[in-house]
Amino acid sequence: MKQKQSAPATTPTLLQRMRGWSCLWLLPVIATLACAFFLIMKNEQELLWRAQELNLWLPTTLYWHTLMQYPGGAISWLGTFLTQFFYYPWLGTFLLCALWFIIALLTIHLYRLRGPWMLLSVLIPLAIMACFVQTGYWIYYQKLQGHLFVPTAGVLLALLSMEVYRFIPNRWAKLAWMVVVCVAGYPLFGAWALAATALLPTVPDREESSTLAIKHAATSLVCALALIAVVPQIFYQRCFEMTNRAYVYVAGMPSMRYGADSFEQYRLPYYAIIVAFLIVILVSWLERTALSRKVQPWLSSLITLVLVFAAITGVHKTWYRDVNFQKELAMYHAIEDLDWERVLTIAREGDSNTVKPTRQIVMFKNLALFRLGRAGNEMFFYPEGATQQNAPWRVHMAQIGGKLVYYHYGKENFCYRWCMEDGVEFGWKAETYKLMARNCLLNCEWEAARKYLNLLKK
Repeated sequence: MKQKQSAPATTPTLLQRMRGWSCLWLLPVIATLACAFFLIMKNEQELLWRAQELNLWLPTTLYWHTLMQYPGGAISWLGTFLTQFFYYPWLGTFLLCALWFIIALLTIHLYRLRGPWMLLSVLIPLAIMACFVQTGYWIYYQKLQGHLFVPTAGVLLALLSMEVYRFIPNRWAKLAWMVVVCVAGYPLFGAWALAATALLPTVPDREESSTLAIKHAATSLVCALALIAVVPQIFYQRCFEMTNRAYVYVAGMPSMRYGADSFEQYRLPYYAIIVAFLIVILVSWLERTALSRKVQPWLSSLITLVLVFAAITGVHKTWYRDVNFQKELAMYHAIEDLDWERVLTIAREGDSNTVKPTRQIVMFKNLALFRLGRAGNEMFFYPEGATQQNAPWRVHMAQIGGKLVYYHYGKENFCYRWCMEDGVEFGWKAETYKLMARNCLLNCEWEAARKYLNLLKK
């Protein structure tokens, strides 16, 4: 009887091995986001703590309806809720980086990135990180509530809507979901719902050939653009007449304007988010065509590393670093804790010959000496100066730290007045209500104090 011969074993090619090791490319994704966590914790702890002081989230229907007077109110509501966790900087930062990791995983899953291309999923979180770390003095002047978390929440919601779109089998049902995302999403999420609508046609369909998929995607994209053009205008006419017509397509996004001036350089990270999505979409399309077989694994690895290195460089260049800004934040925190010696320690830090202090640092130092009873003996032992804050617009001390100085010098009427003006102009914050409650207690205005304290209890 003739024995049946077994087929000879074949040695897997390098490309097959690389595909088999795809999961290992998640390790540099995790490492990149872990580095982001430690860098934010190292450099921005005081900013994070101050951010939650300049934030207000209330679990009331009135607060919800107040935000929903403008398109994108829900994304702002979600952003203010998440910003509260920065009271413990490590907790808020961990939550932020965890959401970035979820964004990376959804990007890999939706666009079916494999092998070295998986590392491209960090481009979107890195662009969002650039939006976060460039904040600087915008933390005082940004009128969008919860603005630090808004880009993260907006991108995540867009990707989740794309995940639902991917699992819908029928093409007409997909178009119906697109209409739902745009029409129902715009009043809740503003421009982020419009972005999600534009991204839906880019989700690859597993069952279609590349040529047919491109045709269907082109048709869906035309429908998406038509919805994006029409829906905001309809809502402006019917529901959101208080919104400036020029901003209906960017509602729910941070406005980089102060007075009549617009600062385009601060919008670059938001453009980088768009570029990151375009790169991922292009790679996903190439992987589904015959061109992917011509790209060697070493070449895809090299392209990926170059793009990620460029993104990291962009984050480094965008990161706002200013010694005086960090000192102001740290001294404000120490004053809130009534740690006057810590205020003086911070005032002495650094080289006064290279970096002259701002007027706010000098005022905080004088206040600490005044409260300790040592102003007459030690006032001129510390660096003096009146350097203007490092921002492209004129920063006024009354808006960033003067209210606390007025309060501790017993000028409660001045403090209350500036709290009221800032509340009307930039929105109500926990810090504002705290100072107003303290001033009311000093003036024996018990009912007003009770009102502010009841709000803070929530």
